[in-house]
Amino acid sequence: AAQAGQPVAARRPADLNTCHGSSCILTPHTQFADMALVELSRGCLRNCRFCAVGCLYPPYRKRSLESLAAEVEPFLQSGIKIGLLGAAVSDHPDLLPLMRSIVQRGGHVSISSLRADALTPAMIELLSACGHTTFTIAPEAAAPANPWLAMWSGIAESLQAMAPPAQLPQFSVDSRQVGELQQRY
Repeated sequence: AAQAGQPVAARRPADLNTCHGSSCILTPHTQFADMALVELSRGCLRNCRFCAVGCLYPPYRKRSLESLAAEVEPFLQSGIKIGLLGAAVSDHPDLLPLMRSIVQRGGHVSISSLRADALTPAMIELLSACGHTTFTIAPEAAAPANPWLAMWSGIAESLQAMAPPAQLPQFSVDSRQVGELQQRY
């Protein structure tokens, strides 16, 4: 038990599969009233200079696909949208299989944000199948080793390599902003 005036020791479970990692209270009186949040990982492998996650929550720990499947099961059965969370969601090796599993079972998935260099047409297609017309791409994370200006150039290259603007409309994604970004940077 913590004593008054004493620091509280951080709890960092080594194995996230042993911890509950999803919304335990669902209420219509919150911002995410229609969504259950599920934690994929803690920490980060990337050590970006602008981000404190790698320093504050080491080491990087991820939940297994089996653990995540069990965690999302009650939400799938209830028809609740599933929001996937983590400091580096797109770094989870089982992100795509988990998204596919949720969508194939009739569920809807949402993601906090995706790295520009990790975004794939398959991810866009799955998000589109869930009704997303917009999603957040983390441009500041596209090239963590480069200076800011070079990094912005890298974002445009990543987006162009990922899906040229002409291909994006097939996924119901507004390609005007992507094209604008490519022209600007």
